[in-house]
Amino acid sequence: MRGLNLLPWREERRRKQQQVRLSLVGFIAGCAVFLVAMGWWWMAGQIEHQQTRNDFLETEIEKANQKIGKIRGIKESKKEVLARMGIITQLKHERVTIVKALDALARRRPEGMYFTEMRKNEGLIALSGVAESNKRVSDLMDNLKGSSSFDAADIKAVKSGSGDASSLMDFELLVTETVNNAESG
Repeated sequence: MRGLNLLPWREERRRKQQQVRLSLVGFIAGCAVFLVAMGWWWMAGQIEHQQTRNDFLETEIEKANQKIGKIRGIKESKKEVLARMGIITQLKHERVTIVKALDALARRRPEGMYFTEMRKNEGLIALSGVAESNKRVSDLMDNLKGSSSFDAADIKAVKSGSGDASSLMDFELLVTETVNNAESG
């Protein structure tokens, strides 16, 4: 048995095992490349899907922002309209109070006097006029204090008339309107 040479058989077996190993490594490498490519393809699909969702959300946000802008514009317009309505209501109220004040002044004015000027500012009326005597001015003040349209009448100045009307008295009064009268209208 000494003459048998087993080396070529062993070499052949080693070569076959090495081929099997190399084909197994090649198969594993091929599978790994395939798995990496599939993972890459799946991730790219996920990224693209998320990007389309983000684009959709951005367009919806833009639409919502436009609607919010319109709503803000409407609110501003509403504020302007309400301010105008407030001014109109105030003017209507002032128109009524001025008419009532003039009517009350005309009814409470004693004989022998007349008004030359009237200025109204936030519930305070400044009257200027001419009277035959101080008594007429005093009577006017008493009449105005007794009125439901006015709270108080305070004399600001009384002067003797000048020129041809030296017997007449120039006067200035400050009259306060009644708060309830000014608010009802």
